[in-house]
Amino acid sequence: MADKEIHVSHYKVRELRTEMGIRSKQVRAFKITTDSNHNQPVAPNLVQQEFEVSEFGELWLTDITYIRTAEGWLYLCSHQDAYNGEIVGYAMAQRMTRNLFLQSLLKGYALHKPSPGLIHHSDRGSQYCAGEVREKLNSLGMKQSMSRKGSCYDNAPI
Repeated sequence: MADKEIHVSHYKVRELRTEMGIRSKQVRAFKITTDSNHNQPVAPNLVQQEFEVSEFGELWLTDITYIRTAEGWLYLCSHQDAYNGEIVGYAMAQRMTRNLFLQSLLKGYALHKPSPGLIHHSDRGSQYCAGEVREKLNSLGMKQSMSRKGSCYDNAPI
């Protein structure tokens, strides 16, 4: 029987599973990437979910995500310009640290040299609240902005 091909639509498979009481059990890999339970200073939310800007280099959004690989987790930090959605900088590492963030930021800055006053928006993760990060953003002439606690919509475009 194994050598015979049987073509069945996914609707038929769903129907048969329902009739037989069979359910799939999927374990989703999930990693928490935002540690907002810290005592470091949090920047005000300068964006307030207003992501439309009139020119390139006015607002950058950043976030860190994770990718499961055969060798373990890989973390990806990226910076996106809100004007056209272009990824202006990114970096990857095996650990989610402020250095990962700084590498992404500095790549974007070196490539695009934004004018002073650019709003840099992130969530409230400990990587973004670190003193070294605040100092670097300030030295680059960027205004730091952070999402409200627990609001995924405040940084949704990235």
